[in-house]
Amino acid sequence: MSSLWARVIKNWNKKDVLLFSDGVSAELLPVSGGGWQKGKLRLRLEFVPDSPPEENAELLLAEGEEPESDPAVEGGENLG
Repeated sequence: MSSLWARVIKNWNKKDVLLFSDGVSAELLPVSGGGWQKGKLRLRLEFVPDSPPEENAELLLAEGEEPESDPAVEGGENLG
């Protein structure tokens, strides 16, 4: 683990952790108007491996998720 990452984790407090779990109370002023909108701010980090799409689909199916359709091969066409 890098020393920078270790320092970041060491200095986290409960509010920082809430950003990734329940979220923290926030207000947003939409550009479209309508005034302030209350809600929660939550961050989500996602790692996307550089593996072939077939391997990713197998992993998703093993986890019970639906794989995303590839527009290039949608409808059963094989362009490769």
